[in-house]
Amino acid sequence: MKKLFLLILAPFVLLSTLSAQITQKEADSIVKQRLVGETKPYTVYAKNDVQSEGYTVITTTGETLELEYPCWVYFVKYEGETIGKYLIVKESNGNSLEINTKKDNGPNNLNKWRFVLFDDFCTYVNIKDIDQTIPFINKFLKSLSNDLSDEQKLQELATWLKSFPCIIFSTVSCQSCNGTNPPMSEINISFNDNGTFKRFSLAISMSSPLEAIGYHYLVPDNENYYYYSDKKIYLHEAKDKILLKFTKNTTIEQMENIINKDIFLQPMHDEYVYIFNDFRIVVLESKDGNPVPASSIVYFKTKQETVAVTYILGKDGYFSGIMDDFAIKLKSTTSYEQLQELAAENNCIVGEHFPYGPNTYMMHVLKVSHLNAILMSSLFYETGLFNSSSPNMIILNAFGKTY
Repeated sequence: MKKLFLLILAPFVLLSTLSAQITQKEADSIVKQRLVGETKPYTVYAKNDVQSEGYTVITTTGETLELEYPCWVYFVKYEGETIGKYLIVKESNGNSLEINTKKDNGPNNLNKWRFVLFDDFCTYVNIKDIDQTIPFINKFLKSLSNDLSDEQKLQELATWLKSFPCIIFSTVSCQSCNGTNPPMSEINISFNDNGTFKRFSLAISMSSPLEAIGYHYLVPDNENYYYYSDKKIYLHEAKDKILLKFTKNTTIEQMENIINKDIFLQPMHDEYVYIFNDFRIVVLESKDGNPVPASSIVYFKTKQETVAVTYILGKDGYFSGIMDDFAIKLKSTTSYEQLQELAAENNCIVGEHFPYGPNTYMMHVLKVSHLNAILMSSLFYETGLFNSSSPNMIILNAFGKTY
Protein backbone atom coordinates (compact mmCIF):
# COMPACT_ATOMS: atom_id res chain seq x y z
CA MET A 1 0.00 0.00 0.00
CA LYS A 2 1.29 3.45 -0.90
CA LYS A 3 0.37 6.37 1.33
CA LEU A 4 0.48 9.99 0.29
CA PHE A 5 2.32 12.07 2.91
CA LEU A 6 1.00 15.51 2.12
CA LEU A 7 3.05 17.30 4.79
CA ILE A 8 5.95 17.43 2.32
CA LEU A 9 3.93 18.79 -0.61
CA ALA A 10 5.46 21.85 -2.22
CA PRO A 11 3.18 24.87 -2.66
CA PHE A 12 2.47 25.44 -6.35
CA VAL A 13 0.49 28.69 -6.18
CA LEU A 14 0.58 31.84 -4.11
CA LEU A 15 -1.31 30.82 -0.99
CA SER A 16 -2.42 34.39 -0.35
CA THR A 17 -4.71 34.12 -3.40
CA LEU A 18 -6.55 31.06 -2.07
CA SER A 19 -9.38 30.75 0.42
CA ALA A 20 -8.95 29.10 3.83
CA GLN A 21 -10.46 25.88 2.46
CA ILE A 22 -9.58 25.19 -1.18
CA THR A 23 -12.69 25.10 -3.34
CA GLN A 24 -13.19 22.80 -6.32
CA LYS A 25 -12.68 25.72 -8.70
CA GLU A 26 -9.41 26.66 -6.98
CA ALA A 27 -8.22 23.06 -7.01
CA ASP A 28 -9.01 22.83 -10.74
CA SER A 29 -6.94 25.96 -11.28
CA ILE A 30 -3.99 24.49 -9.38
CA VAL A 31 -4.12 21.33 -11.48
CA LYS A 32 -4.41 23.37 -14.67
CA GLN A 33 -1.23 25.24 -13.76
CA ARG A 34 0.63 22.01 -13.04
CA LEU A 35 -0.24 20.74 -16.51
CA VAL A 36 1.09 23.80 -18.33
CA GLY A 37 3.68 22.64 -20.85
CA GLU A 38 2.21 19.18 -21.37
CA THR A 39 2.61 18.23 -25.03
CA LYS A 40 0.72 14.92 -25.11
CA PRO A 41 -3.08 14.97 -25.47
CA TYR A 42 -4.73 14.20 -22.15
CA THR A 43 -8.02 14.08 -20.29
CA VAL A 44 -8.39 15.02 -16.63
CA TYR A 45 -10.83 13.33 -14.25
CA ALA A 46 -11.59 14.23 -10.64
CA LYS A 47 -13.61 13.09 -7.70
CA ASN A 48 -16.65 15.30 -7.31
CA ASP A 49 -16.01 16.14 -3.66
CA VAL A 50 -13.14 16.57 -1.25
CA GLN A 51 -11.97 13.11 -0.19
CA SER A 52 -11.51 12.67 3.53
CA GLU A 53 -8.54 11.24 5.44
CA GLY A 54 -8.27 7.50 4.83
CA TYR A 55 -9.78 7.59 1.32
CA THR A 56 -8.12 5.02 -0.95
CA VAL A 57 -7.71 4.79 -4.70
CA ILE A 58 -7.06 1.40 -6.31
CA THR A 59 -5.13 1.69 -9.57
CA THR A 60 -5.41 -0.55 -12.64
CA THR A 61 -2.29 -2.41 -11.51
CA GLY A 62 -3.79 -3.09 -8.08
CA GLU A 63 -1.76 -0.56 -6.11
CA THR A 64 -3.56 1.35 -3.39
CA LEU A 65 -3.12 5.05 -2.66
CA GLU A 66 -4.35 6.28 0.72
CA LEU A 67 -4.85 9.87 1.79
CA GLU A 68 -3.68 11.12 5.17
CA TYR A 69 -5.43 14.48 4.77
CA PRO A 70 -8.64 15.73 3.14
CA CYS A 71 -7.73 16.34 -0.49
CA TRP A 72 -9.05 16.94 -3.98
CA VAL A 73 -8.08 13.95 -6.14
CA TYR A 74 -7.39 14.02 -9.91
CA PHE A 75 -6.25 11.53 -12.52
CA VAL A 76 -4.63 12.53 -15.83
CA LYS A 77 -5.12 10.02 -18.64
CA TYR A 78 -2.97 10.36 -21.78
CA GLU A 79 -4.47 9.45 -25.14
CA GLY A 80 -2.95 6.29 -26.64
CA GLU A 81 -0.54 5.87 -23.68
CA THR A 82 -0.31 3.34 -20.86
CA ILE A 83 0.97 5.95 -18.42
CA GLY A 84 -0.96 8.38 -16.27
CA LYS A 85 -0.60 10.53 -13.21
CA TYR A 86 -2.48 11.35 -10.04
CA LEU A 87 -2.58 14.94 -8.85
CA ILE A 88 -3.52 15.48 -5.22
CA VAL A 89 -4.44 18.93 -3.88
CA LYS A 90 -4.57 19.40 -0.13
CA GLU A 91 -7.82 21.06 0.89
CA SER A 92 -6.41 23.10 3.76
CA ASN A 93 -3.73 25.01 1.87
CA GLY A 94 -3.58 24.05 -1.81
CA ASN A 95 -0.27 22.20 -1.62
CA SER A 96 -0.12 19.58 -4.36
CA LEU A 97 1.55 16.27 -5.13
CA GLU A 98 2.09 14.49 -8.45
CA ILE A 99 2.33 10.69 -8.70
CA ASN A 100 3.32 9.26 -12.10
CA THR A 101 2.17 5.73 -12.92
CA LYS A 102 2.90 3.14 -15.61
CA LYS A 103 0.50 0.66 -17.19
CA ASP A 104 -2.31 2.41 -15.40
CA ASN A 105 -5.62 3.33 -17.04
CA GLY A 106 -6.81 5.00 -13.88
CA PRO A 107 -9.00 3.97 -10.95
CA ASN A 108 -11.34 1.06 -11.60
CA ASN A 109 -14.35 3.37 -11.21
CA LEU A 110 -13.02 6.19 -13.40
CA ASN A 111 -16.30 6.39 -15.35
CA LYS A 112 -17.91 7.78 -12.18
CA TRP A 113 -15.35 10.55 -11.79
CA ARG A 114 -15.94 14.12 -12.95
CA PHE A 115 -14.71 15.10 -16.42
CA VAL A 116 -12.66 18.28 -15.87
CA LEU A 117 -12.86 21.08 -18.42
CA PHE A 118 -10.38 23.85 -17.68
CA ASP A 119 -11.50 26.24 -20.41
CA ASP A 120 -14.58 28.35 -19.76
CA PHE A 121 -17.21 26.52 -21.80
CA CYS A 122 -19.79 29.22 -21.18
CA THR A 123 -17.61 31.86 -22.87
CA TYR A 124 -18.57 30.30 -26.21
CA VAL A 125 -22.26 29.69 -25.50
CA ASN A 126 -23.71 32.37 -27.74
CA ILE A 127 -25.09 32.39 -31.26
CA LYS A 128 -21.79 33.55 -32.82
CA ASP A 129 -19.29 31.33 -30.99
CA ILE A 130 -21.20 28.18 -30.07
CA ASP A 131 -19.37 26.03 -32.65
CA GLN A 132 -16.22 26.50 -30.57
CA THR A 133 -17.77 24.23 -27.91
CA ILE A 134 -17.60 21.24 -30.30
CA PRO A 135 -13.98 20.22 -29.40
CA PHE A 136 -14.87 20.26 -25.70
CA ILE A 137 -17.93 18.12 -26.31
CA ASN A 138 -15.97 15.57 -28.36
CA LYS A 139 -13.32 15.35 -25.66
CA PHE A 140 -16.06 14.59 -23.15
CA LEU A 141 -17.56 11.93 -25.44
CA LYS A 142 -14.15 10.26 -25.77
CA SER A 143 -13.85 10.19 -21.99
CA LEU A 144 -16.99 8.08 -21.53
CA SER A 145 -16.64 4.42 -20.65
CA ASN A 146 -16.98 1.88 -23.45
CA ASP A 147 -19.23 -0.08 -21.10
CA LEU A 148 -22.00 2.49 -21.61
CA SER A 149 -24.53 2.02 -24.39
CA ASP A 150 -24.94 4.74 -27.02
CA GLU A 151 -28.21 5.76 -25.38
CA GLN A 152 -26.48 6.09 -22.01
CA LYS A 153 -23.68 8.14 -23.57
CA LEU A 154 -26.19 10.57 -25.05
CA GLN A 155 -27.87 10.92 -21.67
CA GLU A 156 -24.48 11.48 -20.00
CA LEU A 157 -23.72 14.21 -22.53
CA ALA A 158 -27.08 15.91 -21.97
CA THR A 159 -26.51 15.81 -18.20
CA TRP A 160 -22.96 17.17 -18.56
CA LEU A 161 -24.15 20.06 -20.75
CA LYS A 162 -26.86 20.90 -18.23
CA SER A 163 -24.18 21.12 -15.50
CA PHE A 164 -22.92 24.41 -16.97
CA PRO A 165 -24.63 27.46 -15.47
CA CYS A 166 -25.11 29.02 -18.92
CA ILE A 167 -27.22 26.10 -20.19
CA ILE A 168 -30.90 26.43 -19.24
CA PHE A 169 -31.92 22.97 -20.38
CA SER A 170 -30.42 20.07 -22.30
CA THR A 171 -32.29 16.99 -23.46
CA VAL A 172 -31.89 14.15 -25.95
CA SER A 173 -34.56 14.95 -28.54
CA CYS A 174 -34.05 11.93 -30.78
CA GLN A 175 -31.68 8.99 -31.28
CA SER A 176 -30.58 7.91 -34.77
CA CYS A 177 -33.19 10.24 -36.21
CA ASN A 178 -31.86 10.83 -39.72
CA GLY A 179 -31.05 8.46 -42.55
CA THR A 180 -27.30 8.96 -42.92
CA ASN A 181 -24.74 6.21 -42.31
CA PRO A 182 -23.84 6.35 -39.51
CA PRO A 183 -27.10 7.99 -38.40
CA MET A 184 -27.19 11.11 -36.26
CA SER A 185 -28.88 11.85 -32.98
CA GLU A 186 -29.87 15.24 -31.60
CA ILE A 187 -29.58 16.99 -28.25
CA ASN A 188 -31.57 20.19 -27.85
CA ILE A 189 -30.10 22.89 -25.63
CA SER A 190 -31.23 26.37 -24.67
CA PHE A 191 -29.38 29.33 -23.24
CA ASN A 192 -29.70 33.04 -22.62
CA ASP A 193 -27.81 35.09 -25.20
CA ASN A 194 -27.71 38.73 -24.10
CA GLY A 195 -31.23 38.56 -22.73
CA THR A 196 -32.67 36.49 -25.58
CA PHE A 197 -33.69 32.85 -25.20
CA LYS A 198 -31.96 30.72 -27.87
CA ARG A 199 -32.52 27.06 -28.76
CA PHE A 200 -30.08 24.91 -30.73
CA SER A 201 -30.01 21.32 -31.87
CA LEU A 202 -26.65 19.57 -31.47
CA ALA A 203 -26.09 16.84 -34.08
CA ILE A 204 -24.22 13.75 -32.84
CA SER A 205 -22.86 11.18 -35.28
CA MET A 206 -23.52 7.67 -33.92
CA SER A 207 -20.02 6.58 -34.89
CA SER A 208 -17.54 4.91 -32.56
CA PRO A 209 -16.81 6.94 -30.55
CA LEU A 210 -19.81 9.26 -30.76
CA GLU A 211 -18.88 12.58 -32.35
CA ALA A 212 -20.50 16.01 -32.24
CA ILE A 213 -20.77 17.33 -35.79
CA GLY A 214 -22.38 20.75 -35.41
CA TYR A 215 -25.33 22.86 -34.33
CA HIS A 216 -28.51 24.06 -35.99
CA TYR A 217 -30.34 27.14 -34.74
CA LEU A 218 -34.00 26.36 -34.00
CA VAL A 219 -35.59 29.57 -35.25
CA PRO A 220 -38.71 30.65 -33.31
CA ASP A 221 -41.70 31.75 -35.38
CA ASN A 222 -41.47 35.33 -34.15
CA GLU A 223 -37.98 35.69 -35.69
CA ASN A 224 -38.83 34.44 -39.20
CA TYR A 225 -39.41 37.78 -40.88
CA TYR A 226 -37.85 40.31 -43.21
CA TYR A 227 -38.55 43.97 -43.81
CA TYR A 228 -40.47 45.50 -46.71
CA SER A 229 -40.98 49.27 -46.47
CA ASP A 230 -40.40 49.17 -42.71
CA LYS A 231 -43.01 46.44 -42.31
CA LYS A 232 -42.18 42.99 -40.98
CA ILE A 233 -43.18 40.19 -43.35
CA TYR A 234 -43.51 36.93 -41.43
CA LEU A 235 -42.94 33.49 -42.96
CA HIS A 236 -43.30 29.99 -41.54
CA GLU A 237 -41.05 26.98 -41.97
CA ALA A 238 -42.36 23.99 -43.94
CA LYS A 239 -40.10 21.62 -42.07
CA ASP A 240 -40.78 18.57 -44.20
CA LYS A 241 -38.91 20.29 -47.06
CA ILE A 242 -35.43 21.71 -47.39
CA LEU A 243 -33.49 23.64 -50.01
CA LEU A 244 -29.87 22.88 -50.87
CA LYS A 245 -27.82 25.41 -52.78
CA PHE A 246 -24.74 23.92 -54.46
CA THR A 247 -21.71 25.54 -56.05
CA LYS A 248 -21.85 26.05 -59.81
CA ASN A 249 -19.24 23.33 -60.42
CA THR A 250 -21.20 20.62 -58.63
CA THR A 251 -22.44 17.97 -61.06
CA ILE A 252 -25.82 16.25 -60.97
CA GLU A 253 -24.05 13.02 -60.07
CA GLN A 254 -22.29 14.66 -57.14
CA MET A 255 -25.54 16.17 -55.88
CA GLU A 256 -27.30 12.80 -56.10
CA ASN A 257 -24.44 11.09 -54.28
CA ILE A 258 -24.65 13.56 -51.38
CA ILE A 259 -28.46 13.55 -51.18
CA ASN A 260 -28.85 9.77 -51.40
CA LYS A 261 -26.73 9.39 -48.26
CA ASP A 262 -29.85 10.33 -46.28
CA ILE A 263 -32.32 7.53 -46.93
CA PHE A 264 -35.14 9.27 -45.04
CA LEU A 265 -35.43 11.85 -47.83
CA GLN A 266 -37.10 11.33 -51.18
CA PRO A 267 -34.64 10.87 -54.04
CA MET A 268 -33.69 13.90 -56.11
CA HIS A 269 -36.06 14.44 -59.05
CA ASP A 270 -35.27 16.45 -62.18
CA GLU A 271 -38.31 18.70 -61.72
CA TYR A 272 -36.99 19.74 -58.29
CA VAL A 273 -33.56 20.75 -59.63
CA TYR A 274 -32.89 24.35 -60.70
CA ILE A 275 -29.74 25.09 -62.69
CA PHE A 276 -28.42 28.67 -62.78
CA ASN A 277 -25.22 30.08 -64.16
CA ASP A 278 -23.60 30.58 -60.76
CA PHE A 279 -25.23 27.89 -58.62
CA ARG A 280 -27.57 24.88 -58.50
CA ILE A 281 -30.62 24.43 -56.29
CA VAL A 282 -32.31 21.21 -55.19
CA VAL A 283 -35.54 21.01 -53.20
CA LEU A 284 -36.02 17.85 -51.13
CA GLU A 285 -38.94 16.43 -49.18
CA SER A 286 -39.06 13.83 -46.42
CA LYS A 287 -40.45 10.43 -47.39
CA ASP A 288 -43.07 10.24 -44.66
CA GLY A 289 -44.16 13.87 -44.42
CA ASN A 290 -42.49 14.28 -41.03
CA PRO A 291 -40.10 17.18 -40.40
CA VAL A 292 -36.62 16.82 -41.84
CA PRO A 293 -34.38 16.44 -38.77
CA ALA A 294 -32.11 19.35 -37.93
CA SER A 295 -29.22 16.87 -37.98
CA SER A 296 -29.81 16.37 -41.71
CA ILE A 297 -29.30 20.09 -42.28
CA VAL A 298 -26.08 19.91 -40.24
CA TYR A 299 -24.96 16.89 -42.28
CA PHE A 300 -25.53 18.63 -45.63
CA LYS A 301 -23.75 21.76 -44.41
CA THR A 302 -20.60 19.70 -43.78
CA LYS A 303 -20.29 19.02 -47.51
CA GLN A 304 -17.94 21.37 -49.35
CA GLU A 305 -20.23 21.37 -52.39
CA THR A 306 -23.09 23.05 -50.51
CA VAL A 307 -23.38 26.82 -50.13
CA ALA A 308 -26.62 27.02 -48.11
CA VAL A 309 -29.04 24.51 -46.54
CA THR A 310 -32.36 25.76 -45.15
CA TYR A 311 -35.95 24.78 -44.54
CA ILE A 312 -38.49 25.96 -47.12
CA LEU A 313 -40.49 29.01 -46.02
CA GLY A 314 -44.14 29.65 -46.85
CA LYS A 315 -46.68 32.48 -46.85
CA ASP A 316 -50.11 33.08 -48.43
CA GLY A 317 -50.11 29.99 -50.60
CA TYR A 318 -46.56 30.43 -51.88
CA PHE A 319 -43.38 28.90 -50.67
CA SER A 320 -39.88 30.16 -51.12
CA GLY A 321 -36.35 28.96 -50.85
CA ILE A 322 -33.94 31.26 -49.09
CA MET A 323 -30.35 31.20 -50.13
CA ASP A 324 -27.18 32.73 -48.77
CA ASP A 325 -27.48 36.35 -49.84
CA PHE A 326 -29.43 39.57 -49.36
CA ALA A 327 -29.33 43.06 -50.90
CA ILE A 328 -28.48 46.03 -48.71
CA LYS A 329 -28.74 49.78 -49.38
CA LEU A 330 -26.61 52.07 -47.25
CA LYS A 331 -27.92 55.32 -45.81
CA SER A 332 -26.00 58.41 -46.88
CA THR A 333 -24.53 58.60 -43.37
CA THR A 334 -23.29 55.00 -43.42
CA SER A 335 -19.76 54.35 -44.66
CA TYR A 336 -18.53 51.37 -46.62
CA GLU A 337 -16.12 50.71 -43.73
CA GLN A 338 -19.08 50.38 -41.35
CA LEU A 339 -20.64 47.85 -43.71
CA GLN A 340 -17.41 45.84 -43.84
CA GLU A 341 -17.08 45.86 -40.06
CA LEU A 342 -20.66 44.70 -39.53
CA ALA A 343 -20.18 41.96 -42.14
CA ALA A 344 -17.01 40.67 -40.46
CA GLU A 345 -18.73 40.58 -37.08
CA ASN A 346 -21.57 38.44 -38.46
CA ASN A 347 -19.88 35.92 -40.79
CA CYS A 348 -20.85 37.79 -43.96
CA ILE A 349 -18.97 38.94 -47.04
CA VAL A 350 -19.64 42.19 -48.88
CA GLY A 351 -20.34 41.20 -52.47
CA GLU A 352 -20.87 43.03 -55.71
CA HIS A 353 -22.08 46.61 -55.98
CA PHE A 354 -25.34 47.06 -57.90
CA PRO A 355 -24.74 49.52 -60.78
CA TYR A 356 -28.44 50.44 -60.89
CA GLY A 357 -28.66 51.31 -57.22
CA PRO A 358 -26.39 53.81 -55.44
CA ASN A 359 -24.81 52.47 -52.25
CA THR A 360 -26.44 49.08 -52.83
CA TYR A 361 -24.55 45.82 -52.33
CA MET A 362 -25.25 42.12 -52.36
CA MET A 363 -24.26 40.48 -49.07
CA HIS A 364 -23.30 36.82 -48.78
CA VAL A 365 -23.88 34.86 -45.57
CA LEU A 366 -21.15 32.30 -44.89
CA LYS A 367 -22.25 28.73 -44.26
CA VAL A 368 -20.68 28.80 -40.79
CA SER A 369 -23.28 31.37 -39.69
CA HIS A 370 -26.28 30.12 -37.73
CA LEU A 371 -28.44 32.88 -39.17
CA ASN A 372 -29.94 32.37 -42.61
CA ALA A 373 -30.25 35.21 -45.14
CA ILE A 374 -33.67 36.31 -43.84
CA LEU A 375 -32.52 36.54 -40.23
CA MET A 376 -29.31 38.24 -41.27
CA SER A 377 -31.07 40.80 -43.48
CA SER A 378 -33.30 41.74 -40.53
CA LEU A 379 -30.32 41.97 -38.21
CA PHE A 380 -28.60 44.41 -40.59
CA TYR A 381 -31.74 46.49 -41.12
CA GLU A 382 -32.39 46.81 -37.39
CA THR A 383 -29.00 48.46 -36.87
CA GLY A 384 -30.48 51.61 -38.43
CA LEU A 385 -27.55 51.92 -40.84
CA PHE A 386 -29.47 50.98 -43.98
CA ASN A 387 -32.39 52.23 -46.02
CA SER A 388 -33.38 48.71 -47.00
CA SER A 389 -32.31 45.09 -46.56
CA SER A 390 -33.96 42.38 -48.64
CA PRO A 391 -33.21 38.63 -48.62
CA ASN A 392 -32.69 36.91 -51.94
CA MET A 393 -35.44 34.29 -52.29
CA ILE A 394 -36.59 32.03 -55.08
CA ILE A 395 -40.29 31.28 -55.48
CA LEU A 396 -40.71 27.54 -55.90
CA ASN A 397 -43.45 25.30 -57.19
CA ALA A 398 -41.78 21.96 -56.74
CA PHE A 399 -44.58 20.15 -54.98
CA GLY A 400 -47.74 21.86 -56.20
CA LYS A 401 -48.88 22.52 -52.62
CA THR A 402 -49.76 25.58 -50.58
CA TYR A 403 -48.71 26.33 -47.04
